[in-house]
Amino acid sequence: MSANDGVLVGAKRMIDSIIEKVVNNQHPSFELVATKKSKKSTTFAFNHHSRIKRIACTLRVLDVALRRSGQMTRRDLFYMDTTLFGDQLHVDLAVVTLAATFGVGRDSLGISAGITGLVYGELSVGGLCCTKQVQIARTPEKGLNPEIAPEIVLIVEKEAIFNALVHCFEDIKEQLGHTLLLVTGRGYPCLGTLRFVHWLSQTISPTSNFFILVDYDPYGLDIAMNYKCGTKHIQDQADTCCATLKFLGVKRTHLDAVHADGPDHSRHPINQRGKLTAKRVIAAAGQIGWADVSICASELLAGGFGTEIEAIYNESDKGNGLISWISSQLRNALGEFM
Repeated sequence: MSANDGVLVGAKRMIDSIIEKVVNNQHPSFELVATKKSKKSTTFAFNHHSRIKRIACTLRVLDVALRRSGQMTRRDLFYMDTTLFGDQLHVDLAVVTLAATFGVGRDSLGISAGITGLVYGELSVGGLCCTKQVQIARTPEKGLNPEIAPEIVLIVEKEAIFNALVHCFEDIKEQLGHTLLLVTGRGYPCLGTLRFVHWLSQTISPTSNFFILVDYDPYGLDIAMNYKCGTKHIQDQADTCCATLKFLGVKRTHLDAVHADGPDHSRHPINQRGKLTAKRVIAAAGQIGWADVSICASELLAGGFGTEIEAIYNESDKGNGLISWISSQLRNALGEFM
């Protein structure tokens, strides 16, 4: 059964459930998978305002999914019925709920998130040429062989660091002696960016190395886990993960080396939300055996502070600090993993 058939079957099951309740003089209700992490279902009945709102938003999304052809973004969907949805969050929740309930990927509903990731460097495939900074518009088709492929893919959390690396790209490449591709999701990566990185990991040479550089804080490590394991939505995990991803930093040892002669004024305390995120990262990284990230999250909790990528190099050094640090870390990492 195809994914689109799954949407139709799920819709029929939902409608049949409502009709059955009405015929038996009961409150109309149906089963929905209420979370994106599990397959546990919850009964939603038309007996409370908040439930009716949730159901109405879900049915509106389903209506659009069944009647439209082609893809549309969740933002487009929101503007189709702003009176009903009221908030973008109601659209996002309805899309995730329907996909989980029907057991299909979100794209099968014809609704996708806009792609926000950027890419730059040595990759040319299927009309996509990254020798200039480009936004990731789509994932190339499976089976396409790149005409130009990188030996190193470096994913960076922040757009500012990505732009700084683009500016000194040729200098870094010269010091490395390897072809290089830069990717950023501009913070937490969207589904399209995750799929692009997964496609890269499955398409280019198996000897290529994937590294990630994030802030030394719980959210940076959470972003690293996002790239490694894929989206938290079960149906989309298989084609959004990068199993070969390696952790470049930032690590506590990097900070200690840079600030050995004085205090680090860039550090900031980790709040309660950050501590909970760090604990979640420790558990998730432990499950997949990603020791570098698990250790880093444990050190974050023990130290009680975080800091940004910029703390590891001298920004006033006209870019030379960033060039030398990135180049040396990548060379060390290649020596360790090759």
